Amino acid sequence: MHTFRLLLLCVALLGYGRPSHAEHPIDVERLSAAGEHLQALAVYDRIPKRVCTTSAAISAARSAWALGLTDKATSELDQLLRREDLSAAQRTEALFTRAIVEFQEGRHQVADLYAEKALHNCAGVCPQRSAILLLSGESLASQGAYGAAESKFTAALENVSANQMPEIYYQRGVTRVRLGKLSDARSDLEQVPLQHERTPEALRALAGVALDSADFAAVIFWLEKGRALYPQRFLDSWVDYALIESALHQEDFKTVTEVQQNAVKRYAPSDPWMTLLSASLEAHAWEGRVQ
Repeated sequence: MHTFRLLLLCVALLGYGRPSHAEHPIDVERLSAAGEHLQALAVYDRIPKRVCTTSAAISAARSAWALGLTDKATSELDQLLRREDLSAAQRTEALFTRAIVEFQEGRHQVADLYAEKALHNCAGVCPQRSAILLLSGESLASQGAYGAAESKFTAALENVSANQMPEIYYQRGVTRVRLGKLSDARSDLEQVPLQHERTPEALRALAGVALDSADFAAVIFWLEKGRALYPQRFLDSWVDYALIESALHQEDFKTVTEVQQNAVKRYAPSDPWMTLLSASLEAHAWEGRVQ
């Protein structure tokens, strides 16, 4: 509550002494888009509501959420959604924004409800349709409804822009891993290009799929690629466990020794992946494959 009041005071101070006649709803959109969220809210609060546009109200809600003022964000959106003069496109945008806020706050079931309402208003093909379906799919996956989530991601790939495709393929790929569709998951994850923000996660997921499929050469390939491109993202005990497990099955005992020696220095014996690693080494020692 103290933080909320302090932010509102900052908003008021930012607006002190500035002429209201020089401001316009477009300023709210511009400031919000530029990340100047406090100023965006200050301008929004000074503009008479009778001249405030739907886009400005949505931008203000997004700025409020960005500042951690979730209650203000949802309040602004709910007031907007109660208006009867909104076009279908405007209502879709407001509902989608509401869904985003709910998703980011971890209320995934509520987020999916708003996403479904947004889809209902998004008649035919609209610019936001794929993004709404993606959010709906993520909300369902977060609830463990992987089959329904997979369907949403598949629908999201229809008429999607090129820049959205990697994220959708990634989300469908990890969902298909959960469903045990390893071959399909691999095909999806391989659609994530190198140097994309999802590339490290995609490479790890591909290594996991290969390990579950007993394709040990592929495990080593994906993990070595990950370590070469994103070394800081591949320094953990699971990576070492997967490398040793794969090297053991390929009888590459030199790699086993090198990785084991480094792993022992980095992780505590109580680390769960170190426990599995030790158990795997012990099992192979009993088989006479390692010393």
